[in-house]
Amino acid sequence: MFISYFIESKMSDNTGCRGKQKTKHAASLVDAGAREDCQQILQSAGNVKKMVVESGRLSLAPDFNSRCFGQSVQGWLGYIRRNDCQFFVFNPLSGKKINLPSIETIPSVKRVIRNSQSGLVESIISDLGGCKPLAPKRCYTGLISDVVLSSSPVDDDCIAVVSYGLYDKLAFCRRTRRDDDRPNCWIPLHSPFILYRQIVYHSGKKLFYTIGGEMVQELEAWDLHNDPIKRFHIEDQSQVLRNIRDFLGHLKDGDLEDLDHSVELVPRIHLVYDHQSQELFIVKHNVLVTNNVFTIYGVPHIKDPDVITHKTLSFDVFKVNFINDHLVKVQYLEESIGNRAFFVGKQRSFVLSTTEFPELRPGSIYFADDKYEWKYNLAGHDMGIYDCKENCIINKLENLLYKDYQTSSVTSDSATTVTFTSAKLKTRNLFQVDVNTQQKIENITTVSKKTLSLIYNPFTTITYEAAAASWKKALILNFRVPYRSGKLELQYLHEYSGISTSIELAANPIVNFSGVVGTNVLSLGTDVSFDTKLGTFTKCSAGLSYTNDDGIVTSCNLNDKGPSISYYSTLKHMQKTDVGLEVARSFSNNETTITAGTKIKLDERTTVKARWNNFGKATALLQHEWHPNSLFTLWGEIDTKATRPKCGWTVSLFGIP
Repeated sequence: MFISYFIESKMSDNTGCRGKQKTKHAASLVDAGAREDCQQILQSAGNVKKMVVESGRLSLAPDFNSRCFGQSVQGWLGYIRRNDCQFFVFNPLSGKKINLPSIETIPSVKRVIRNSQSGLVESIISDLGGCKPLAPKRCYTGLISDVVLSSSPVDDDCIAVVSYGLYDKLAFCRRTRRDDDRPNCWIPLHSPFILYRQIVYHSGKKLFYTIGGEMVQELEAWDLHNDPIKRFHIEDQSQVLRNIRDFLGHLKDGDLEDLDHSVELVPRIHLVYDHQSQELFIVKHNVLVTNNVFTIYGVPHIKDPDVITHKTLSFDVFKVNFINDHLVKVQYLEESIGNRAFFVGKQRSFVLSTTEFPELRPGSIYFADDKYEWKYNLAGHDMGIYDCKENCIINKLENLLYKDYQTSSVTSDSATTVTFTSAKLKTRNLFQVDVNTQQKIENITTVSKKTLSLIYNPFTTITYEAAAASWKKALILNFRVPYRSGKLELQYLHEYSGISTSIELAANPIVNFSGVVGTNVLSLGTDVSFDTKLGTFTKCSAGLSYTNDDGIVTSCNLNDKGPSISYYSTLKHMQKTDVGLEVARSFSNNETTITAGTKIKLDERTTVKARWNNFGKATALLQHEWHPNSLFTLWGEIDTKATRPKCGWTVSLFGIP
């Protein structure tokens, strides 16, 4: 919210003078149609204040009890006041405030009871409380869920769209002139869908895009600048959108099979608009949620303070390619989102160019905890930066504060060759308590592991081993108790070969085979996985390696992403210098990457390394071991596509960075 606000405010500085002149003549946001309905609503509500632009008094600013929502548009933010449910937009930079249409005109509001003398709202009857009147403090958060402006509210063609009520339906209003005596009201947008929690305005197409629907996500567009209003129900040619909630993407079946009945994967869908490129994206936020929170009279409580309530696993990004007004093709961006940085929040998300803002990390998603409630000190831990290329979360605060801090650890051995280990981790990661047992009787080893936390993961491995002078074989059985999944694996190791094959113990198993054969000079290996349910190979890779007497290693690899050739050698005349070269071809983007590097050992404790690729990125580092297992590293990077170089240093003490 604040990042978006200050960036947009900074970009709107050049238009500030024109905005001040327009503000003198601005009145409010009003709809031009449905005049008779609004007249009846306002007459039954009594004397409702006319909406005008106000400025110059500090009392107009939102107080502590005002709720802010929506994304800023040229510095304007949406607010609703807690004590009387007054709905307005406010610009903290100019100090100006514009009242939006009264809550009496919200379609879900049946009646507003005001004080006969002061005119303040005492209670509201709406779909939130059924037929019971609720005080403004109890229902102000549900009357309006979101507001989106097409432009600055002082512009002549500004339109405001809100989601309102128990079912998050849509309504809108247009701005009118001060001398226009038509009533101020919210006009409902009629659609067969409900639960509109994502709304964006496409400045290029002059359309409001929304995602609604309960189980199936429906994409719609609304043309509200013209009469009559036009609604476009958009079909997805690729059929990705209709099944997006079940789309695994970067997740795998193995990531979900360990979930306890109290834990579930809850996907959250975000509609993101890039104002610079005028492109539309859909971001799927995969969050693991547990029922560790219960509510008493609207106040959330946590059952177990040592167990987190939710945690982000991954993100999936889709690009919406427009074919026409009624048809799109949703494209899954599997490997890269380009030189962009996505900012994802609860109600609004946006995109920034990392070329224009080089301090941001390219191809990353900055996400905040959308379950955070400052009033109750609930959550606030699930935030960080997600690297789309590496499929991992980086720079997490919880790693610094909580990771690997042990509060208790017990290990015991018995005469019956049974080892029992228990370790409790005071961490906000997924795992809290590990309990391990190992029992070995002759050639059979049984290992049981139980992990208690957000995920309950009981796991047992039984291994049978047999060995001779030149070979070794092992039969390994992995399963979970109570039985939900398992795997049977057979390993065979020889002096010049090794084979491992496994099969899942399921109705439609995945079969895997991997093997290697060769000597210390020439070796050949492969790794293949076949999904019997889909009838396709999910993994297929092979590699060939050759090493000569001079220590030159040449290898050729082929996997799902593409082929690669690598070369590594230690220079004879410079025994302390190594060189390497890798050529990789990507099937997905048809790009060839050439990376060359060298390592020079200046002395027994100091090493210099450098690398360069054909995309114009060069990196170098100097590493010194000033104490055994303690390193000091100074590094720098130059990218011809970036506006400024990068540099930094790290210290590792006793092998711990």
